[in-house]
Amino acid sequence: MKLDEANALSAAASPSTPDEAPLLTRGQALTTKRPDGVTITPAHTGIEVADERLGVQIMPLADGRLALQVIAYPAATGFKEACGLLQTDARRDFAPEAVRLEGSELVCLGSSPWAGAAALREGFVLQLTAPMASALAPWLPRLVRVAEAAHPIAQRVEAHLKPSPSAHGVGVCVDLVSAILLDGWSVEEALDTIGRHHWTMNDPAWRAALGASDVRQLLDAVAQRPLDATRAVESDDSPRPAA
Repeated sequence: MKLDEANALSAAASPSTPDEAPLLTRGQALTTKRPDGVTITPAHTGIEVADERLGVQIMPLADGRLALQVIAYPAATGFKEACGLLQTDARRDFAPEAVRLEGSELVCLGSSPWAGAAALREGFVLQLTAPMASALAPWLPRLVRVAEAAHPIAQRVEAHLKPSPSAHGVGVCVDLVSAILLDGWSVEEALDTIGRHHWTMNDPAWRAALGASDVRQLLDAVAQRPLDATRAVESDDSPRPAA
């Protein structure tokens, strides 16, 4: 999804004013009661936007993609518990540009799984209520940026841990970026808090990789570009950290 398009949709849903309040952190969104009944809650590295019937989880990944899951709640299914709707509860992963809001539709279309058949794109379209679409609009470009910022950091960490680090371990990179960009933590707070709960910090090689000067430089660059500063305009040719 192009970030300038997402921000335009956000502005259309909530007209900007000179004294507009800053974007909420995930913790603030969790404790803020919305009059339309939509809830925004943390979901792993991202968020879940939900009403009483459906929820959509969007979670940035360390490889630069977005993972999505659609949840149906008992009010929609009549079941006793919530259930996932995508292929036996499995998530679906998409490149950021393949996930976009078109009015009240969340359109997620991946590349073709068949060589020579690029015209085929697999994915799904989810019809959201207008309040859910409005709630998701300002968050989608933030989630895209988390994925895009985490990817080069993960690549640097992988380079320090050759031949091959654990894919699960590399996920700590997107945990850190998500804490900085979605929760408002400083780099030091993210490293300290996540480090106390993530197994990678018990491994000297991982601690050294995450503390390497080039990795720290990228983390500092993320923290120096708060998302509030890019609310109005963020284009595809905005400067990004080198990979």
